[in-house]
Amino acid sequence: MKQLPIISILMFAYLAGFNNVSAIEEKDPLIKAKGSYLNDLKEGIWEQYDIQQNLIALGSYQNDLRTGTWEVFYINGSLMQKGELIKGFQEGYWEYYYDNGSIKAKGSWSEGKMTGFWEFFSLSGELEEVKRY
Repeated sequence: MKQLPIISILMFAYLAGFNNVSAIEEKDPLIKAKGSYLNDLKEGIWEQYDIQQNLIALGSYQNDLRTGTWEVFYINGSLMQKGELIKGFQEGYWEYYYDNGSIKAKGSWSEGKMTGFWEFFSLSGELEEVKRY
């Protein structure tokens, strides 16, 4: 069974609310986050950076929950994964990429679980497997 890294869960576990209108969070010395708060809840666009100030994640919050399109990046700046989140759960169509930019996998999520047909690709871009969840 192919497993995809759920990096978004690990990366965003570091974010916690403060009583600021806008803030830069430094709870983990290796990851910094920048965004705004409304009534002590994360709201709007948030950016997450590694220790070298490379953008590693970009997305939005609504009422302290990740929602909308989220993108996670490799340290080289290329896209690692992109998809929709609803109330913090992966939902709908997602794409995953190798660090060279070629597609790694694509498929849909429902309530945080892989669903339907997923396609998995080799590093060279050839379809390796189609799996139903």
